[in-house]
Amino acid sequence: MPVKPFDQPALNNLSLTKQENLIEVGDYIWFANGGSGQADPSLHNNWNRIISFDRAGTDLAATLHDDRFCVYHVPMNNAGVMGIDWDETNERIVYVEGRAVLGVPPVLAWFDPTELSCENFIDYSDSASIADATTQYCDNDSDTGCIHTINLEDSDGSGRKLRYAAHARADTDAVWVAGYQSSNIARVDIANRRVDVLDTDPPSVTSGTQDAFLGSGPWQLVVEGDHVYFTEFFDGDIVKLDKTALALDLSSETYACKDTGGGDNPCMEEIHATEYIKEIHLHEDKLYFGGYTEFGYINFNAWTPGALYSGLETRRNPERARGQNLISGDLSVGNDGMVVINDYHGRSIMRFYPKR
Repeated sequence: MPVKPFDQPALNNLSLTKQENLIEVGDYIWFANGGSGQADPSLHNNWNRIISFDRAGTDLAATLHDDRFCVYHVPMNNAGVMGIDWDETNERIVYVEGRAVLGVPPVLAWFDPTELSCENFIDYSDSASIADATTQYCDNDSDTGCIHTINLEDSDGSGRKLRYAAHARADTDAVWVAGYQSSNIARVDIANRRVDVLDTDPPSVTSGTQDAFLGSGPWQLVVEGDHVYFTEFFDGDIVKLDKTALALDLSSETYACKDTGGGDNPCMEEIHATEYIKEIHLHEDKLYFGGYTEFGYINFNAWTPGALYSGLETRRNPERARGQNLISGDLSVGNDGMVVINDYHGRSIMRFYPKR
């Protein structure tokens, strides 16, 4: 991109908005361009952009920039964009604005890419250039050519809300959002503007660490059939949510799966996987997960522990000091079962073919 949306590099390694998410939709690759989640909003610009790359497009020789990119401007400074997904049912991009440093509630946002213009050349060091941006937030649900939002607060008026909202996954009738610091996830029914905030099981880490303050740390999600699966970063668990049981709970207004009173959630089951688990990927009958120095899978259909592959941090790499965290949970699984892992500190990519 020809311009940078930030005044400075990321301040530290705690930046939530550096945990970027990439999705594929047909010929397009989509991702969120974010900066440091810890910047002082009164001192620094920290604009976000949603970016698409058209793999079937043409990069014109006559232009200096790559014409296959399209940049969508996020209208709020320090929005803290996190999870992004494609809502196939409604043909729209959905994403999360955490807004944590602003001290305001996070939102789920969405837009139709065919209604917005590419704004690749906004100069974020020039307030006039920012003011001339055509993309703005919508005022009404019926508005077009703008970005819609909904606060991630429970619609029942209880004040329950997500804190440090993280990743999102679109379902056929809702969008699921993880609450990284609140030990909650949310079900967002966009059509009816209804938000249900669900408690997860009590965190297993209870005192003496930052982990205890942050809770269990719901992070990445996978939606498959009648269930939603999500990771708990600090607890190291993979959780399965029964959507059918939840629907009955909500329709009967029992709400045992929303406010658990500090107990276990009757709509959820969990399996411990590894420490500091982040990403999960479903491949055939296995749900793969990645931790800081380990990866593995659980048996998806049987819902039982599968295999754990450890010791990866001992692999020699001159870019990474021995004992440093290896993969930071970033992995993907190919159609042939090959697992690709990001060695963050080693600045390299590794491939594995787990034994069957």
